[in-house]
Amino acid sequence: MTRRVLVVDDHRTVAELLRLALDAAPGLRCVGVAYDCRSAVRLVEELQPEVVLCDLHLGAERMSGVEVARAVHAAGTGATILLTGDATGMRLDTLHQCGASGLLAKDGDLPVLLATVRDARRDQLVVDPSVLRMLSRPPMAAVSLSPREGDVLRLMGQGKDVVRIARELGITTATCRGYVKALLHKLDAHTQLEAVVKAQSLGLLERAS
Repeated sequence: MTRRVLVVDDHRTVAELLRLALDAAPGLRCVGVAYDCRSAVRLVEELQPEVVLCDLHLGAERMSGVEVARAVHAAGTGATILLTGDATGMRLDTLHQCGASGLLAKDGDLPVLLATVRDARRDQLVVDPSVLRMLSRPPMAAVSLSPREGDVLRLMGQGKDVVRIARELGITTATCRGYVKALLHKLDAHTQLEAVVKAQSLGLLERAS
């Protein structure tokens, strides 16, 4: 099955190179290219891509990629949104709040970027380690997790739902929901994705792995 991708980048050479790379990659096809925020939102509605690969900085408007992500998410098209570029000063929770599912290095390894585009899902969060170091992390109180909570968090970070986590850990679904509820409370999060974002910012995922 071929995954339909919309590229959003105001650097036309970069956009065209991405188009060529996507069309040459197995399982991917670039259905269109937008060079600004307004065109991006219009093409998402017209072309119904499954993935939107959008630069963070479009033209002179800093962080405009976040605005594209918010608009696409609000439109309810179901597209998975991946942002690329320099994230210096960006808050990690902004990534979650705008509806994006990933933040990738624009100058990173192309095969890795293509593989991420191919595998990305809306209910997962992918952040390139080199980009993660640029992010501004809001201060949070230290969070202490039990070994089992760490296990559940690790599997949440892999995008697994409660049923799959319970099966893998050999516990009941009800017990697993209890651990998830405890994690949400400790991380002051409302969803599993938000909990994963906050845990990542605190380095808890690395410790749970």
